[in-house]
Amino acid sequence: MFTTKEELKRFFREKVKELHPDRGGDRENFLRFLDWYQKKLSTIPEQVEVTIVHNPIPSQNAIYKMEEFTIKELALALPKKIRLPVDERRCQICDGTGATVAQEKRICKTCSGSGVLRMENGLQELIELRCPNCQGRGYTLTELCPSCFGKGRIREEREILISIPPGLREGDTLFISGSPFGLKYNIYIEVIVKPHPFLRLTKDSLIYTLTLPFYELLLKETIPIETLEGVEEVPTERLRRGGPVIFPRRGPFLAGSDSLERGDLIVELRITFPERINDKAKDCLQRFLEILEGEETWRKEPYQS
Repeated sequence: MFTTKEELKRFFREKVKELHPDRGGDRENFLRFLDWYQKKLSTIPEQVEVTIVHNPIPSQNAIYKMEEFTIKELALALPKKIRLPVDERRCQICDGTGATVAQEKRICKTCSGSGVLRMENGLQELIELRCPNCQGRGYTLTELCPSCFGKGRIREEREILISIPPGLREGDTLFISGSPFGLKYNIYIEVIVKPHPFLRLTKDSLIYTLTLPFYELLLKETIPIETLEGVEEVPTERLRRGGPVIFPRRGPFLAGSDSLERGDLIVELRITFPERINDKAKDCLQRFLEILEGEETWRKEPYQS
């Protein structure tokens, strides 16, 4: 029912006015509502703003991953829940040391085991820096912990709700800053489109491949198609005219546009025929043609719209 915390908070602000005891509400119902709100709030992931970057050059410690999006998510820029490595905890295997339990620690030769380097700056002042060789531990590791690879900490994934920018397409890269999570690295996500059986997304349009057996095109009055707004009936008369059926501004948000303008939904018809027809079916088709030729509405020439 609620996809973002802001939606839930708006509902809470309205509902609390109705249930508050100072406004005539029942105290027990009010307390139950507060309890429900706190539990519901904890289940909704945080929504994070993302931006599209072109030709990204991630830094050495950046996270780069690929994520699959549905065509509908991209076309309508819908919020999407994804799992990102934004939490860290101490490695339980090595207890944060970054080393295997059995190995011996060797005193760092760079800092002589102190973990810091002392040097003078240009003003002849003594400054201390963390030793880059041992990362301030005072010792080096010959065998790294197989769980954290010597870092002493494990990255854990958390479910995050991202707001998809309008016009996002396959091959684009999303940038998420690590600052809101207190991280020293940023996250880059390459967009992959989940294959769809009959929809195809282009830069400006949504292509719908409608596959029909020839008899449905003749016998049915309408054919249901699944648009971004829901199922819609298309008159077969429009399909029989030839050429694609176009629904203006019913497609995706346009790529590379600052406005929220939408492209077109284009329905392309693909007619299927049986590989073989037996004699009885041929007789029925022949009778069908004879009946049509006797009708005034029969057109021997292709329909011209």
